[in-house]
Amino acid sequence: AVESLGATDDEQIGLIYWLARSQEAQGHAAPAVSSYQRVMAVDIGLLFGGLISTYMLYRNRQSDQIGPDQLWDIPFTSATSFVLLMSSLTMVLAVTSAKRGEDRNTKVWLTVTALLGATFVGGQVYEFTTFYDEGLAISTHLFGTTFYVLTGFHGVHGTVGILMLLSLVG
Repeated sequence: AVESLGATDDEQIGLIYWLARSQEAQGHAAPAVSSYQRVMAVDIGLLFGGLISTYMLYRNRQSDQIGPDQLWDIPFTSATSFVLLMSSLTMVLAVTSAKRGEDRNTKVWLTVTALLGATFVGGQVYEFTTFYDEGLAISTHLFGTTFYVLTGFHGVHGTVGILMLLSLVG
């Protein structure tokens, strides 16, 4: 989840350090850092790489049916993309605060990151609903299938990340 928000290995380690400190303060043993994060980053990279490649191959193969050029709302998509990019910035601020031992600021930035992520996912739900109402369903044609699978996986990935961030705050 952290890597979905653009965190580097150092930032992820900083977040784990903050989590370990909060666990130790509550009398729990600190969690061990393993290569699990690296494996997950590679898995996620391969999954999304494959989904994006498939989408790119089939995005213009819908013949005379509804396609991306009839659906995209560029200003809306640009706004949600900006929100997603800002969530990367707030995640960096959270990790920096964690490294400095600023628990209150860390929680604030993690909460802001989760809210920005939720805004992005809400935008995806709005787009899905709009596209469906305009005639694009997952079964309409190959473009619809690859579009919904790719962006749907991204939405689930983001939602899991939001839940993980909130679990760190709570």
